[in-house]
Amino acid sequence: MFFFHPNKAEWKPVGCYKNSVRALAEILKVKSKSISSRYAACMSEADGKGITLFGMDDNRCWIGENTDSTYSKYGTSGLCKKTKKGLYYGLSEHDTMRVYMKDVQGNYLGRLMSEYWLICFSSPSRFTTCHAN
Repeated sequence: MFFFHPNKAEWKPVGCYKNSVRALAEILKVKSKSISSRYAACMSEADGKGITLFGMDDNRCWIGENTDSTYSKYGTSGLCKKTKKGLYYGLSEHDTMRVYMKDVQGNYLGRLMSEYWLICFSSPSRFTTCHAN
């Protein structure tokens, strides 16, 4: 038997995207030098403004209108980088950004989660049965 707890609202990486001609056109004003402090500042500022999606490169955080439909309009990119701590970011010199999305209802990318714990039983045939508690 094992337990699942529903996800709380949190920021999740969506992917690396081209930001040429500014798919996300507005700069979210944050002051920070390191990638990790910029990420934390972008999350905090976005949370405070009710923003649910932002892009981040090595210098800035990007936001815009209709972000759900615009962030990917120029396609994906393989030019994002990763810090030693596992945080991804885009490169301004290549017009790329790492996009982060906030799942405000615990349903990140369409996963249905309930408000309750799920109790799951694994049978010898490896089937799993779950019941809401």
